[in-house]
Amino acid sequence: LTGAPEVLDLRAVVTDAMGVIYPLLREKGQDLAVDLPEPLPVSGDAEELTQAVINLLANAHRHTPRGTRVA
Repeated sequence: LTGAPEVLDLRAVVTDAMGVIYPLLREKGQDLAVDLPEPLPVSGDAEELTQAVINLLANAHRHTPRGTRVA
């Protein structure tokens, strides 16, 4: 970990990552569906967790056909 672990709500991490990936999805005509209704407390480094989620979303974007949904 690059920073001290802290308790985070994973929903905030996912929201930050979505903001980074959204322009790529829009460019490819993809929709993004995320269902995180409950708080999801995790302990970790916010930057590293955000980067991990960005990587997951980027892979989904890359391997999902144009005009479809990433969920």
